[in-house]
Parts: sequence; C-alpha cells; structure tokens
Amino acid sequence: MINKPFIPSVLDLANLFELSSDAFYQALSPLSPFIITIPYGKLAAKQSLHLNPSFLDMMASPEQIPWLTEASTRQFPERVTRAYFYALSKTNIALSQCLTWKSETGDPETNLRVAHDLARLAAAHTWKTCIQITLFGRVLRDRIRAFDFRRLQRFASSIPVNDFWRFLRWIVKAVEDNRILASLSSIIRSKPEFDLDFKLVEQCRKIAKPLDLDFKEPRAKALRDSPRYVLLGLRRQETIIVILIPDAVTIYSVDDLKYLE
Repeated sequence: MINKPFIPSVLDLANLFELSSDAFYQALSPLSPFIITIPYGKLAAKQSLHLNPSFLDMMASPEQIPWLTEASTRQFPERVTRAYFYALSKTNIALSQCLTWKSETGDPETNLRVAHDLARLAAAHTWKTCIQITLFGRVLRDRIRAFDFRRLQRFASSIPVNDFWRFLRWIVKAVEDNRILASLSSIIRSKPEFDLDFKLVEQCRKIAKPLDLDFKEPRAKALRDSPRYVLLGLRRQETIIVILIPDAVTIYSVDDLKYLE
C-alpha cells in the first residue's frame, strides 16, 4: 500500500533546495501576491505555505509566469530532481546533520523528522519530476551515476508504480537520445550482466518475468498477467532488482540473496 502524500513544511522545502531561512524567504518575494500565509519561526517546521489557488493554475502553465524565463522554466525539473536524488542518497542521520536550515531550537528530533520527510518526498516524486526534464545536464547525470539504488529499499512503499514505470521508460529513451547520458546505458537492464545479477534473476524469475525494455506491452496488462522485474544500478554490489506489480514496488539487493534462497 502506497503511503498517502504529505504536504511538506516550509522547513522541508527550504532544505530540499539547500536554502537558509533568509535565502528561502527572499526567494518567496516574487510570489508574495500568490501566498496567503507564510509560516515563520517555530511554525516553519510544522506548517507549509498557504497558496492562492490562482498560483496553482499558473504553475500548470509556467511559461505564462512573467518573472520566469524560458530557461529557468526548463531547468526547474532538473534542479528538483537533483535535490531529490541528493536527499535519497543520504541516511536520515547524515541528512539531518547537513541541513541548510535546522530547527531553531536545535532539536535533533525535528531535524531527523525533516530529513525523513525529505527522503520520503523524494521517493514519491523523483520519478514524475525526472520525466519532465528536457535539459539533462552533467550534474544530474553524475548524481544518478553515483547513486546507490539500494537506498530505495527504505522507501519502496512510497514509490508510485506508474510513475516509476514511466521513469524506467524515460531513462532508456533519454540514454538513446542524449550523448551526455552514454555512461548510463546499462543502468537499467532486464538481462543479467554481473555474476550477482544472475543470482538475483535466478531467484526472482520464479515469480516474475523480465520487463520488456522496449515497453511495447501495455503497462496495466503486463503487470496483471505477471509481475515484472528489472535490474537497476551500475555497480554490481549496488545493483537492485525491482519487481513491479499493479499496486506496489518491491526491491531486493544482493544483500538479500541469503534470504531469497
């Protein structure tokens, strides 16, 4: 069962974009006509921005927002995706220690909660944001290439199946179309390449079929007929096998082999 999405607090949003409190509130200045309530002080850790519905309508067509240039509109999904991958790459303890805006009371529990929220937010939304990218830069490529996909096991229940499926399809096509991404060419595979790949596939093929990376099968029909698996990761010790069923994402790593046998 996928967890219900939560609304990030002001503290969550600022730390997602690695902004201090001053920088965050300054960045809100152009949006002031569209913000009904801005939490300050201790409330920043508990409450989110209260936006005018007209702003949400504008965000559906960001090219119509006067202070956003075409370049910034196109760069926004990549920046958010980079932030998401950064949050997913850290443990909660490590992330809580490098927050750009920490709890005003210095409360470690609040900082840990913010770190947990950021990672959960990233697990739920990285995939949908990623497929909106039209300008794919080297910074994001390097962040994905360095990412240890075993980190996703912590939040598998927060990953939406449909969005993750679309992400897999998107990255396969992006690698084909963009020379910058050539080093990611084997990040997704249905055929094993490493010795540990073979061991993972051997265990999972008992309950699932390989995912068609040409994505010719209708998504819903394919998953109803049989769960699908795909290998994800560039380094063999960090490889995971993802099993997709209609309403859940299940992830196993090589560390789980002893439990699968």
